[in-house]
Amino acid sequence: MAAYVVSGALAVLRTDKGNERYVYRGGVIESTPDTEASIKHLLSVGLIEEATDAPTSGGSASDGPYDGVSNADLKAAVKARNDDGRDDDAKLAPESHKNVDLIAALVADDEKTKAAADSGSGE
Repeated sequence: MAAYVVSGALAVLRTDKGNERYVYRGGVIESTPDTEASIKHLLSVGLIEEATDAPTSGGSASDGPYDGVSNADLKAAVKARNDDGRDDDAKLAPESHKNVDLIAALVADDEKTKAAADSGSGE
C-alpha cells in the first residue's frame, strides 16, 4: 500500500462509496482499493505527493504531533534543534524542505531522543 503526503492546504479524499475524508497539509494518506481514483486525481492536480520517507505509525501522520504544522514552522523546528549546540554529526539534515522530509527528520529525532532517555544515557 502506497502512502502520500498532502502538499496543498487541504485534500479531500473520496472513496468509491461516496465517503469523504479531509486531510490537511502534512497529513498522510494511505491508498486503499476504494480510494485509487481519488488519489490519482489528487496527484494530477498537485495536492498530494508520494511519501517515500513518511513516518509510519500504523495510522496516518494526522495522528502525530506535527498534524497541521505549517512548512515554515517545521523548518523553524529543525533549525531550532540544530541551533541547540549539537555536534555536527547529530544535526538534523532533512532530504528537502518538503513537509514529508521535515516531518521524517523531526520524528526520527524524537524517537532517538526518547530512546536515549529510556536507556538513561542522556544523549
